[in-house]
Amino acid sequence: MTVQDLYHQFLTTYRKETIAAKHVMDTVPEPIFDQLNELAEQATFERRRYGTQWYTWAYHDKLDQPRDPWPASRYPKALLCVEIGKDIVIPA
Repeated sequence: MTVQDLYHQFLTTYRKETIAAKHVMDTVPEPIFDQLNELAEQATFERRRYGTQWYTWAYHDKLDQPRDPWPASRYPKALLCVEIGKDIVIPA
């Protein structure tokens, strides 16, 4: 099972991206958790303001580009970890 598979399981249950990502981060083993956090630390961000709303783009080699911005001034770390580590296999 990959991180992305686990994320989709939680997403069907909770129907909100950020909550599903937090549950993934709570569920993965500690070595995978540390690996995901390390990858997330390597990401860079671009923030822009349109009218009264902030949008944030995350950039990392493992993220598909171009991608839609997150409609807030901060990108949720748990969601970023899940998106970057989508292909990491979780040992059974």
